[in-house]
Formats: sequence, structure tokens, C-alpha cells
Amino acid sequence: MKMVADRRAREGRQRDRVDWHNEWGYERRTRRKSMEERMMQLWQIKWDASVKGRELCREVVNDCLPVRFKAGQLVTGHGNFPAYLHRFGLMRGSTVCECGRRDESAKHIREECGLEGRQDARERVRHIWSGFRSQLRVEGKVNDRAIELVNEWAERVVMDGQR
Repeated sequence: MKMVADRRAREGRQRDRVDWHNEWGYERRTRRKSMEERMMQLWQIKWDASVKGRELCREVVNDCLPVRFKAGQLVTGHGNFPAYLHRFGLMRGSTVCECGRRDESAKHIREECGLEGRQDARERVRHIWSGFRSQLRVEGKVNDRAIELVNEWAERVVMDGQR
């Protein structure tokens, strides 16, 4: 084995240029790119078949919408919510919402929180949220007013940091 490696190293030093191709004939960059593309295809297949993450999938599927950071947190459930932070050991103590009903998660805030400010904000966007995807786009174009309402809602109900 060592003799083969020594021979290849000697051959490599005698060449005028570096040969970046591997034994399959692909350049490394090309091979890496094709591997990354294949990985994404496999991930997409698994994601589509999975039962996890369906809350997000039902709401936004493959749409790209111009929502702000907090609105993204509210839609995905990934963000500054005590129930979410507690899952990763980033928050100690109770995760029960101040309204007393449940753990303070994005879903709880979006759908059932009884705190006055949250309830008022939710009522303002209820007509949008009930048909989230269909309301945010009108005739294939982004519904700027609906996006702005969702952004305003998120600014009111998503906390800035850990309590």
C-alpha cells in the first residue's frame, strides 16, 4: 500500500499541472454539487412523506413571502416562545402562558391565547389567518395589506427575547 502511495506521489510531482479529477472522471466541485443536489432531493422526499412539521407545511408550503423576522417566527413556531425555548433547554421555569391556558407556543398565540393584546391583534387578522395562503396572494401577486397586518400582529405578540 505504501509503495503505491509513494509511486503516485512521485508521478504527481513530475506533472506540469495538477489533475483535479478523481477516478470517476468528475471534477471535485462537480461531484460535490451533484451530491448536494441529490441530498436535497432525498431530503425533500423525506419531508414530503413525513408527518412532522405539517403545521408549517399546511400554512406556507413553498411560498416565499416578504414577512418580517417575528412574523416568520409566528408562522413557523421557531422563535422566542417559552415552549419552544424550553424544548432546547434555553428557558427554565414555567412555560405556561400568562393567560393560564397552555404552554406559550406559537400555535397557542396564533389560535387561542386569551391575553387582551394578543386576542385583539388576532381578531384583526383572523380573516387572513383562516385562509393564510390564499389571503396573502391575490391573483398571483403578494397582498401587501395582508402581509402588513401579519407583520403588525407578530410585532405585538412575539416577545423580543427571553423573559
